[in-house]
Amino acid sequence: MRQIVNEWVDKAEADFRTAHRELPIKEDPNYDLVCFLVQQSVEKYLKALLSNHQIEFEKTHNLLFLLEKLIGILPLWEAWVPSMKTIKQYYVQFRYPGASAEYEDAARAFDIAKGFREAARKELGL
Repeated sequence: MRQIVNEWVDKAEADFRTAHRELPIKEDPNYDLVCFLVQQSVEKYLKALLSNHQIEFEKTHNLLFLLEKLIGILPLWEAWVPSMKTIKQYYVQFRYPGASAEYEDAARAFDIAKGFREAARKELGL
């Protein structure tokens, strides 16, 4: 595996682990952070997958844009579009004042990220 792919995976894993640690906290949990980190982890796994297939991408946080590039070579990954729309919604919605994530939001986002992580790691041979 190329060095850049390993670096993307390492960063994706760091975000995933931190979200995993934060999610079960009972006293003063930060569910907004869980949603943010989940999006970051998925984004970095998408970038690892694209890098692994030597597909160039611009600097972006747009999961759907990255996924569309991946679908070009892995058409079955289109099944992830609804999940990316959910994570994208949580990522934007809870970053600014006016809305806060609840446990259910964070748990749903984390479950999506967990499934995506498993699929991405399998595709990367990890």
